[in-house]
Amino acid sequence: MKKISMFLLIMVLVIGLVPASNLSYAATENTVSFEARVPSDGEIEGDVPDLVLTVRTGTVRSGEAIRLSLSEGAVWEDPQVDGADIILKTGRELEIEFTRDFTSGQNIIIPMDVELRNASGDLTVNIDSMGTAVTSGEVVYAQVRGDEATVRVDDVKKIGRNQGEKAGTVVITEPTPLAWPSDRDLFVLRLPSGYSWNLDTEINGANITNLTRSDENLFVRMNTTSRIDRLIIEPVIDVPRGASLGPVQMEFRQGLVDGPSTVTIAEIVDYAVDISVSRVTEIPLGDLSSREIKVNLEEVIESSLTSNRTYTLELEGARFDSSEDFDINRLAGSLNISSRTRGEVIDLNTSGSSGAKGRWEMMFNIIPDRDYVGEIKLMIEGQGVEEEVVIAEVGGSANIAVERPTTINLGIQNQAVADIVIEEVDGGSLRNGSYAIEISPEYRGMSITNAQINVDGSLEVEDFDYRNGVFTFDIATESGRDASVITISDITVTLDQFAFTGDYSAVFKANYGESSETTIGEAVLFRASNTGVSPGTTGIFRIGNPNFTMISNGQSNVVEFDTAPYIENSRTMMSVAATGLALNATVEYDAETRTVTVSPAEGMTGSIATMVIGDRNLVVNGETIVMDTAPVIVNSRTFIPVAFLGQAFGAEITWDGATQSVTIFRQ
Repeated sequence: MKKISMFLLIMVLVIGLVPASNLSYAATENTVSFEARVPSDGEIEGDVPDLVLTVRTGTVRSGEAIRLSLSEGAVWEDPQVDGADIILKTGRELEIEFTRDFTSGQNIIIPMDVELRNASGDLTVNIDSMGTAVTSGEVVYAQVRGDEATVRVDDVKKIGRNQGEKAGTVVITEPTPLAWPSDRDLFVLRLPSGYSWNLDTEINGANITNLTRSDENLFVRMNTTSRIDRLIIEPVIDVPRGASLGPVQMEFRQGLVDGPSTVTIAEIVDYAVDISVSRVTEIPLGDLSSREIKVNLEEVIESSLTSNRTYTLELEGARFDSSEDFDINRLAGSLNISSRTRGEVIDLNTSGSSGAKGRWEMMFNIIPDRDYVGEIKLMIEGQGVEEEVVIAEVGGSANIAVERPTTINLGIQNQAVADIVIEEVDGGSLRNGSYAIEISPEYRGMSITNAQINVDGSLEVEDFDYRNGVFTFDIATESGRDASVITISDITVTLDQFAFTGDYSAVFKANYGESSETTIGEAVLFRASNTGVSPGTTGIFRIGNPNFTMISNGQSNVVEFDTAPYIENSRTMMSVAATGLALNATVEYDAETRTVTVSPAEGMTGSIATMVIGDRNLVVNGETIVMDTAPVIVNSRTFIPVAFLGQAFGAEITWDGATQSVTIFRQ
C-alpha cells in the first residue's frame, strides 16, 4: 500500500497543476504608465509608476494568483491593487490573488509602491503568470540616474555652406525631476570656430532672441524650470563659406551631460538631395493591388542634380506598376527631369540649367512583392547622390499561434491537438475573402477528423471546413475598430503508421486558391512520434465536452455521454460512468447509502474502491486515503475526482493544458 499511497501523492500534485479554466493561448502585454527617473541614493518622488497588464485574449479568473519579483535594490512597501488581494509580501516578492475576473480588453493596474535600498541602473519587475492568462516577463519601471542630463540628436542633416542651415534636433533630458536650477545658465553650447547661431534657432518652440550669444557660444537659461524636464533645441546655424566638408559638432562648454561633451548635429556636403513622403502608405499583407504613391524630391544644396545626367529610382519590397503612368512635375528651380522605365528601375534624365534649389513632385504606382512584410523603400542613386525613403509598409494582418504543440502517435486515430489562435494585428486587418490553414508537411495518410471555429469580436466567418489536412473558411464581415480573435478548437487528427515523425506546422494563408495567395504566418501545431501502439486502453477527455475518445490497440471510437468533465478546486471531476469505462471497471451505486463502488471488470485485475457522496475518504482494498475533493451529485449524475480513483486502478493520468484535456491510460 505504500507504493499506491506514494503514487497517489504524486498524482495529487500533478493534477493540482491543472489550471482552473484558462484559455492556454491567452496573452497580455506588460507595460508601465511611465518610467520613473530617480536620483542616486534617492526615492521615487511624486506619483509612482503603474504596472499595466492589458488582457488581449482569454480571462484572468477570480481566485487565481500571480507573483511579482523586484530586481536588487528595491523592496515592496504597501501596494494596493484594485480587484486583487495581497496574499504574500516578503521583501522583493509579492503575490496577489485576484478577487474578480479580468476579461479581454481590460487592464490590471498594479502600483509600483516600492522602497529603494542602494538601487542603481534600471529597476525591473518580473511577472510570473503562475499558469494564469497573464504573460510572464520583465518590465523596467524606474531608472536610477546621476546628476547628468541625457542628450540625443534626431536626424543629423546634410547641409551646405550657407546662412540659415537647419541642423538636427537636439533633445536634452533632465536627469531627475526638479534637478535644473532657474537662477543660472543650464548649458553653454558652442559651435565650431567661424560658425554662429542664427536667430531662427528655437528652444522648446521659442526663438533665442532673448538668450545671450557670444561668437560661437549660446547661453541657455530658462526663467522657470519647475514645469520643464527637457530642452528641445532646433538649431539654425550660419556656416562660413570656407567650412570643411564633414561633421559639424556642438560642444557642451557648461552643463553636466551623460556621455561625450560633443555631439554631431549636421554634416557639410557638396551635393545632397532629400526625398520624402507626406504619409507612409499602409498595405495589409496579401493585398497585391496597385497603390498610387506621391514623393517629393528636393535639392538640399544648389546644383546637387546636374544637367544631362541620369539618376535611377529603385524599389525594395515592391515593383513599379508599368501599366500606370510615371508623372513628375517641377515645383521650383529650372532643371527639367524626364523619366524612362527600364525593367525594374526608372531612369530620371536631367536637362536644362541648374541653379536655384530645385523641387519636384513624382507620382507613380507600386505593387508589393508577394509574401513581403516590412518597409517598402524608394532609392535614388547616381552622380554622387544616394538617398532613400520609406514610402509604404506592408504589415502582418494577423498572428497565428499554438500555445503548446501536442505530441501525438503514429497509427492512432482521432488524437486531440492544441487550439490554433489567429489574432488580428488591428481591427479590420483581415479583409473579406478566402483563408486557409494548411498542415505542413502535407501527407495523404493524415486527416483532420474534427474541428470547430469560434470568433471573439465583430469579425464574421462562414463556410468553415476541414479536409485533406486543410482548414478553410471565408471572412464575410471584417472587424470594426477592435481586433478580433479566431480560435479553431476541438481539433482531432489521425496519422497512419507510415507518416513523417517530427513537427507539423499550421500555415495560415490569405486569398487561398487565388493568384494572389499569400502566406501570413505559421506555427507548430503538433509533433508526431513513432513510439508504437501500447497495449491497453486510453481515454481522452476534454473539459466541458461530454463526448470522449476511447482508444484500444490503435483503434478509436467516440463515446457520447450527457455530462462533461469539469474542474473544481483545481481537480478534474468526471462522471462515474465515464470513469469506469475509461478504467475498464465496473461501477455500482447504492442510493440508500450514497456509496460508489468501483471494481475490476470481468477478466481484469485491480483494486476495489469505495467512496461516499460528500465524503473525502476513499477506501482502497480496506485502506483509507483522504482526498481533498469529495464526490458530488450534479444534475442527477455522480462526479468523482478522477486522479485518486485512477491511481487505485494503476492508471496513468496526464493533463494537457494546451487542449484542456485529460488522458487516462490503463494496461
